[in-house]
Amino acid sequence: MRHALVWGPRLPDHDRQSGSRRLYDFLCFLRDDGWAITFAAQGGGDERYAREVRALGIATHTNAGKEIGEIVRHGRFDIAILAFWHAAGPALRALREHSPRTRVIVDSVDLHFLRHARSAFEMTGENGGDRRRAGTLDDAYGVDFARELNVYSAADCVLTVSQKEAHLINDLARDPELARTIPDCESSSPSPYGFQERSGILFIGNFRHPPNVGALEFLCREVVPRLAPDVLEQHPVRVVGNAFDEKLAVLCDGAPGVEPVGWVPSVVPYIERSRVSVVPLLYGAGTKRKLIQALTIGTPTVSTTTGIEGLEVSDGSEVLVADEPEAFARSVERLATDEDLWLRLVEGGRRRVQGTHAREHVRALFRDLVDRVLAMPTKAAPASAAKMTLEPRGRKVRTQSAAQPVFVVGAPRSGTSILTWSLGQHPDLLPLEESDWLPKLVANLTTAYRLGTARGERSALSAMGVSQRAFYAAFGDAVDEVIVTHRRRFEELRAGPGGDPRFKISRAPSDPKLRWVDGTPHYSKHVYALSRLFPGARFVHLLRDVESVTRSLIHFHKVGGRHFTWQEAYERWLENVTSAVAAEKALGSETVLRISHADLTGDPETAVRRCLEFLGEPFAPACLEPLQKTINSSSLPSDRSGDPPLNLETAVKVRAEELSGALLAEARPSYGADPNRLAALERDFHQALVRLERSASSG
Repeated sequence: MRHALVWGPRLPDHDRQSGSRRLYDFLCFLRDDGWAITFAAQGGGDERYAREVRALGIATHTNAGKEIGEIVRHGRFDIAILAFWHAAGPALRALREHSPRTRVIVDSVDLHFLRHARSAFEMTGENGGDRRRAGTLDDAYGVDFARELNVYSAADCVLTVSQKEAHLINDLARDPELARTIPDCESSSPSPYGFQERSGILFIGNFRHPPNVGALEFLCREVVPRLAPDVLEQHPVRVVGNAFDEKLAVLCDGAPGVEPVGWVPSVVPYIERSRVSVVPLLYGAGTKRKLIQALTIGTPTVSTTTGIEGLEVSDGSEVLVADEPEAFARSVERLATDEDLWLRLVEGGRRRVQGTHAREHVRALFRDLVDRVLAMPTKAAPASAAKMTLEPRGRKVRTQSAAQPVFVVGAPRSGTSILTWSLGQHPDLLPLEESDWLPKLVANLTTAYRLGTARGERSALSAMGVSQRAFYAAFGDAVDEVIVTHRRRFEELRAGPGGDPRFKISRAPSDPKLRWVDGTPHYSKHVYALSRLFPGARFVHLLRDVESVTRSLIHFHKVGGRHFTWQEAYERWLENVTSAVAAEKALGSETVLRISHADLTGDPETAVRRCLEFLGEPFAPACLEPLQKTINSSSLPSDRSGDPPLNLETAVKVRAEELSGALLAEARPSYGADPNRLAALERDFHQALVRLERSASSG
């Protein structure tokens, strides 16, 4: 019997995420064709999904990131299907090392480098203002782009959901046969309800996926206010999807006529009964299952150009296409009220997807592709390439810097310590004590580089063509190497009797710990400097309301901290948070993620999953353990005696409270990198450095 390994980042929660649904379909195809299957998830997930996979007769391993070598050594696999490039890397390396005869297929699901580039360059706006072109690509993007493409090129075959993405991979990899298209499949029957029996406007999305959050913001803030009131009254907008949190609910509450639904076991009944489906995506990659489902069931759809990408549909024949808010709103109104147009699109849309995305058609394509791959010679990756490109996070890819540390920033008393230790329980993340020397190192390096290039080509650094960026990154790599290689000594110092097992440096000696996480709150003011030293760094801005932070700071001296006045407490919150938000808007949401303290305490698993997904790491349940206990906490009085005096109405307090309210009202803000804001941060950095040098010389 032929034996297949199927590997994914987590258990296939097929009723929550399109990529997981695709992986689950592949498992079913292989099972139906008589394969013996081993499924291994790099992380974990709801045990319900493990039971469902095992019910198919499939051997199932969860949290198998450290076991993949053993699984491969003992499996004797004919073929391996690895989902998502970032999870595929370690499995691909193990397969090439221990089972070189296994044919390896990597399923891209969507091209992450394409989606992330579009995110950086997306038209964005603030507070409902005009949308504008924003962003540039940074060094971290270059590192991830190299890693993603190297994983694809090391595979025997790459699967894509569209011909467009297959052609792009083949062109970049200089191999016209590498990528093949296997579209997503749907098997739903046509809706039994006609035009008059349907009502409502439907938006479906997995809200762990940033493009869907941006799409919902666009829909609520820019499209819904432009819909005719009578249309909206008869056809309210229903929002259905996974990971629908409180902030998204607030966003929907602020748009009259929008009804949040959240996750449902099946979206089919909602699609069947809705008059119109909408796909208001502003950026993304791959194909959109929500659109395939709507066309298969027979629910006409208004989509942006991004939403129809990869699907052979056209405006007016199978869907209505609109990219601007006004045009989108008018198209929704037309579909909601024009029965002839509605019926024409129902027929055209269903006819278009019936063949390409029918389950039996996709099953046949998949079976034929597997047979073709089995007949191919395996692709042997050079040993050096295996070490350089296929390890998690690609520590040896040297586009600019190999270091990819994580910094948790925010106001003091915002929970930065607990989040740092939570992330530090991940097998690939080493938690560090707070530090304050790294920004000073960047300042000294800036001075050193200026001295090393002062005489133009007669200066050593200029003569060797060393750019300032490369100069910073070289020292950043050296710092990274020192921290990672001295990890064992750090663990010995931290170990000892009476330690809380929930605050371990490593869960096991085999943890790779290739990255580290630092939770120094005042690094909020130094995100620009740290991003120069570590171009691959990621920053998590933990935002807590100003009232809770200031009250905690006032009592901080009770647990050994410094004593703060109310004025100082408000100033510290405002200074740190303003700096962190400026970094978000300058570097973009691909580099700086905002997490609210309320989310971390109210729904810790979702918050931690968001962090790890942002960091490109699989979910590890151990990360939730520290959140079960409060650490480094200053007790607050149960009454209101800890409130600020009534006469404290300083301008700083007013500004802080206004900013706190505005930021907490935002639902998962998403920014592209902004070169103008980044230039402003650079100017601020150099001005601060000049002031520091003048102070030192005068002293």
